[in-house]
Amino acid sequence: MKKCVGQGFDKATSMSSLVNGAAGEIKRSYQLAYYFHCVSHTTNISCPKIVSVPILRNVQDALRQTISHFSSSAKRSRLLKKHLMSDNCREKGYAIRKDPVAIFDTFQTLWGLSEDEKTNSSQNFEERQDGKSLGRLLLSEVTKSDLDMKKCVGQGFDKATSMSSLVNGVAGEIKRSYQLAYYFHCVSHTTNISCPKIVSVPILRNVQDALRETISHFSSSAKRSRLLKKHLMSDNCRGETLIGLCSTRFVDRQDAISWFWDYLSSIISALDEMEG
Repeated sequence: MKKCVGQGFDKATSMSSLVNGAAGEIKRSYQLAYYFHCVSHTTNISCPKIVSVPILRNVQDALRQTISHFSSSAKRSRLLKKHLMSDNCREKGYAIRKDPVAIFDTFQTLWGLSEDEKTNSSQNFEERQDGKSLGRLLLSEVTKSDLDMKKCVGQGFDKATSMSSLVNGVAGEIKRSYQLAYYFHCVSHTTNISCPKIVSVPILRNVQDALRETISHFSSSAKRSRLLKKHLMSDNCRGETLIGLCSTRFVDRQDAISWFWDYLSSIISALDEMEG
């Protein structure tokens, strides 16, 4: 470290401060280690300003929409993957990063794929996402697993038409082959739909908001996370942090609530220390 003549961090006080920050701690031990604002961080701050140029903003929007177009559909993703693999795009991907001109060639390929998608309606049923194809695929996989479907007396999915329809859905495809396999709305899915209604009760909504804000308060700061971890370890708690409230499956929030309740005394101690 005697040969260290510089140190680069972002502008966060905990890093850049010459009094209480990492930069100051290092500088006191090694006088030549002067602090500089990290070049990479500076670049990341300034680069977003280029989107004020209309043509660059339009290119960025086109990229975002094109990527979203393929990533939002399993069918389109497979179609893109097929073309990328056939063109050995692992090597081409590196060329695109090195040569901006190649980006326009990529766009031409993507536009071609979009036209392919419109005309390519005779794909193998395993590549299609309609209910009947999914049903046949499911039955095929079950057959491979040597499961006796004659003993199946029920099937549970969500209410999506491709799954629940007795005409064109997975449920109908299975029911036509196995008469005892009646369709039921998935209990877990029903629970996840109905449970969020409990937050219409003011006191429960307030409790949930308090949980979310407290968890976010600690998780959004490395310093506060370390403080909470210290108190959790001193109280011999089973974990070192809090679990966030699941944003998609309401019933999975029980783990976050259970851990919060178990760690409540440690959380209060940490908050008291911060306040003091």
